[in-house]
Amino acid sequence: MLHSSLFLITMVTTTVAGIVIVGPEVDVPPPPLSRVIDYLLFVPQYYLRSVIALLGFTVQHPDLLADGLVFSAALLAILTAHEMGHYVACHRYGVAATLPFFIPAPPLFLAGTFGAFIKIKSPIPSRRALFDIGLAGPLAGFVVAVPIALVGVLSMQPPVQGGGYGIVFNDPLLFRLLGRLVGTPLDPYVPINPYYMAAWIGLLVTSLNLMPVG
Repeated sequence: MLHSSLFLITMVTTTVAGIVIVGPEVDVPPPPLSRVIDYLLFVPQYYLRSVIALLGFTVQHPDLLADGLVFSAALLAILTAHEMGHYVACHRYGVAATLPFFIPAPPLFLAGTFGAFIKIKSPIPSRRALFDIGLAGPLAGFVVAVPIALVGVLSMQPPVQGGGYGIVFNDPLLFRLLGRLVGTPLDPYVPINPYYMAAWIGLLVTSLNLMPVG
């Protein structure tokens, strides 16, 4: 019950995050600052106003909801594959483990999720088992992320004229290789699509899990 509840909540938060990432910036009037308490509550008030404004904008533009759902489904597919890779490897070596726990994040924060994890409930029998269990997750997530990244590259639109403002994230090497493979040039000012961003975040999670720490 807890697993499914967390998954559904994470689906909602990642959908909203996808709308924020893909959709245009919505103007949100700042809350009034006439009392001391207003300064203390500025962040939560502004956050609440932003969520309400975004939901109102989405009602007027339902196509954004579809983009949010695509982002959520793609990202959760990568995260699920990652954790199920760990889970299946655990069972292969006779290690007791739980199903994945998904961690939702506030909808306007990053990708709408802090990721997912499984809980290992019995000792790992050998170093080989530890290595295989640790590697199985990133490999499974990578296998799912690659086709999503390919769809993201193929879905690229022409660059926006007059771009050059704001924060620009560079394209990962895999995206550049896929772009060369399919003949799609990548540009930092190309409008973001949900497949691209889901794969970008999924590959970031995969790379972090491959760091030899912990």
